[in-house]
Amino acid sequence: MVPTSCGKLPTNIGTPAGGSLTADQWLLLATVYGPVVLWSACLPEDARGEALHAHVQTITKAESEKQAHVTQRAEHAKALLEAKKQGEGAYEAMKLKIAQDKLKVAKAKNQEKLQIVAAKQVEKATMTAAKKAKAAQARLVRKCKATHKEQLSHPLSMQANEEESSGAIAFTDEDNGKFSLHPNDLDNFLKLCSALHILLRQ
Repeated sequence: MVPTSCGKLPTNIGTPAGGSLTADQWLLLATVYGPVVLWSACLPEDARGEALHAHVQTITKAESEKQAHVTQRAEHAKALLEAKKQGEGAYEAMKLKIAQDKLKVAKAKNQEKLQIVAAKQVEKATMTAAKKAKAAQARLVRKCKATHKEQLSHPLSMQANEEESSGAIAFTDEDNGKFSLHPNDLDNFLKLCSALHILLRQ
């Protein structure tokens, strides 16, 4: 669906003759209509109003700055004309004052740009950290689900693994070097003792 801002697309491009676009039509499609259509198609529905508001603010700010620049130039020209009537010294002093004013404006704009860049970097870093945290949480949830599923499908093997692990811990404590009997081996040990007792008695 073509956005309403591209209302002149049928007039400027229309139906390609012979199934192909002319060079001018390709230029319009690539530089004017293509970016607008792609942007509108990829923009989420809930962000369209916010994006439109941001566009309006940007255009309004640009128009205000342009008007202010034109007004300032007219004021500077008028001031220079008045100073020139007062003599060469007044004219040079006014030129210096205008240059200093322009320098202040340029520094303010540069500072504003730096602040915007810094704010974007902070926002990007925040979003990246949030994505990483979300991904880590998702991996942890998947791991827990997989472990729970394995416990449900193989409860005996999981219990045996846990017992082996606990047994390994028992053999690697501070009493290293002493013989230690695992509680689950007690029955087997008694059977072995009984067999040895029978064999030695004969």
